[in-house]
Amino acid sequence: MKKHGFTHYLKVFLLSFAFMIVLAVFSYTRKNAETGEYLYLVSSSINVQGFWANEFVLFGRTFKIGLLLIDLAAAILFPLALTGVFLLLDIGRGKAGKKSKEELNKERYEDFVDGIGHKLNQTHLFNVEDFRHFRENSKFQECLKKLYQIYSEGETEENTYFLVLRKFDKGTKERDAIEYLITYTGQKRQEYLDKEAELQAQKEAKDNQKDALDVTEEPVENKEAEEQEEKEEKWVIKRYIGNIVRKHFKRYPIKNTLQEL
Repeated sequence: MKKHGFTHYLKVFLLSFAFMIVLAVFSYTRKNAETGEYLYLVSSSINVQGFWANEFVLFGRTFKIGLLLIDLAAAILFPLALTGVFLLLDIGRGKAGKKSKEELNKERYEDFVDGIGHKLNQTHLFNVEDFRHFRENSKFQECLKKLYQIYSEGETEENTYFLVLRKFDKGTKERDAIEYLITYTGQKRQEYLDKEAELQAQKEAKDNQKDALDVTEEPVENKEAEEQEEKEEKWVIKRYIGNIVRKHFKRYPIKNTLQEL
C-alpha cells in the first residue's frame, strides 16, 4: 500500500490555500447589489467594533481591519483543516507515514513478481493451471525470491543462476519457467546496472560542473602581486649576473683581454 509523506500533505495545503486566495480575489472585486459595498471572503455582515472597525486603503479599495483579519484566518485555517482531514483519513487507511525499508523492499518484490508473471503469460507456454501450481509450489516461490535477490544485489557464492536452476528437474514446467525467468532476470539486471551507471555519470557530471563554477578568477590584487614578485625575481637574477660580470672584468680588465687577442 502506497504511503503519503510530508510532501503530499504540503501539496494539499498549498493547493487549498491557493484556492482560498483565488476565491478571496474574486470576492473582493464584487459588490453587494443592495448596498453597493465590496464583499469580503467570509462575510461582510459581521459586526466589528472599536479598533477592528478602523478602515485602510489597499490596492484602491477600503478594508476594515477586523474583516480582513477574519478573511486571512479563514484562508489559513480552512487549508489546515482540509489537510488534517486528509491526514486522518490516511491514518485510518494506514497510508500515512514514511515507508520502512521492509515495506519498500516488499513493494519492489511484488512489482518484480508482477513483471515476471506478465512475461511468462506472454510466452503462451503456460496455462492457468500451471500458474496456479507455480503459486502453490513453495520451492518455486523460494526461487523467485532468489532471482529477485540476484536482480537487486547480483550473484553471490550462495545464490547464483545455476543453483536456482538445478532445483528443478529437466522437462518439468517449473524448469522451463525458471529457465525463461533467468534470462529475463539477467536482462533486467543489466538494465538496472546501465541505469545506475547513467545516474552515476550524470551525478559526476553535475559535480564537475559545480566544481568548475566554483572556480573563480583570481582577484586583480593577487595578479598584480604575482607580477610584482616576478619582476623582483627577474631583477635579482639580473643583478646577480651583473655582479658576476663586474667581478670578472675587475679580475681581467678589458685592456689586457684586447692585448691578449
